[in-house]
Amino acid sequence: MATVIPFRGLRYNPAKVENLAHVVTPPYDVIDAAAQDYYYKRHPYNIIRLEYGKAYPWDSETSNRYTRAACNFAAWLKESVLVPEALPALYLYEQEFTAGGERKIRSGLICGVRLEPYEKGIVLPHEETIPKHKADRLELMRSCRANFSPIFGLYTDRENEVGSALREKVKETPPDVNFTDDNGEVHRMWVITCPVTIGKVQQLMAGKRIFIADGHHRYETALNYKKEREALEGGRGDGAVAAASSCSVTPGGNIACSTEYEPAYNYVMMNLVNLYDPGLVVLPTHRLVRNVAGLDKGKTDR
Repeated sequence: MATVIPFRGLRYNPAKVENLAHVVTPPYDVIDAAAQDYYYKRHPYNIIRLEYGKAYPWDSETSNRYTRAACNFAAWLKESVLVPEALPALYLYEQEFTAGGERKIRSGLICGVRLEPYEKGIVLPHEETIPKHKADRLELMRSCRANFSPIFGLYTDRENEVGSALREKVKETPPDVNFTDDNGEVHRMWVITCPVTIGKVQQLMAGKRIFIADGHHRYETALNYKKEREALEGGRGDGAVAAASSCSVTPGGNIACSTEYEPAYNYVMMNLVNLYDPGLVVLPTHRLVRNVAGLDKGKTDR
C-alpha cells in the first residue's frame, strides 16, 4: 500500500521574509491575470514567481516562464531566501478557517508519497485530466526539479492513529510556522524529525490507500517526469535521493533504524488529510447541463 517518507523541505528564511502572508498564494489554477499581477507586486519573493510565473509575447524556448522560475529558484537558494530543513522531516499542517459560519481546523500530514500508477489501486483518482495542463506542469518540473505545492490527498483512519502519533510528539511545542493569510485563515505547521515518530507514521500509513482530492494534473505529471528520468538515467537514479526509513525502539531503549535510498523523483509531495478529520468540509458544486433532450419541466420542478 502507500509508502510515505520524510524529506528535507525548503522553508522561507525569517531573516529574508518577515511575514509569510506576503509570499503565499492560492493554488495556481485559480489565479487569473489580475491576481497574478497582484502577487507579483506583493513581494519580490512571492511563490508566484516559481509556481505560476508570467508569460510574455517575446518568450522563447530558452527564455520563458519556466526558465525564469528555475533562475529565481536557484537564486533564492543561493541567497538563502529558501533554506533546506536540517534533517528529513514530516510536517503536521493545520488550517483554521470559517465554513458555514463555524470556525474549523483541518489537520494534514505533509510528506513524500511514492508515485504509483493508478492501476495498482494504491493512489486513486476521481477525475479526468487535460493534456495541456499536464504539459505546463511538466515543463515546470523539468526546469526546477522541485514540488512547489503539495497535492491534496485523503486517507481513511477511523481511530485517528496517524494524527494522534503526530500530535503526541508536538503537544507541548509551539508551531514552527504560524501566520494568518489575507482571507483570515490561520496556517500552522510543526516540523517533526523524531525517527521513532516518523517510523510509526510510516507503519500506520503502509496499510492505506490515498484518494486524490485535488492535484490530479500534478500527480500524473510527476508520474510522467519519473518515467522520463528513469529512461534518461537507465535506472541508475542519478541525482538527489529520498530516504525511506523505518525506526523502532528496542527492548533496551535504543532507537534502531533501517534506511533505503531511492531517487527523489520516485516521490511527490502531498498533504494527506484523514477522511474522518472534523475539519474536512465538502461543499456542493453546481453544473450547467445543456441540450438534454426529453426532460419534462413539470417533473424537474418537483
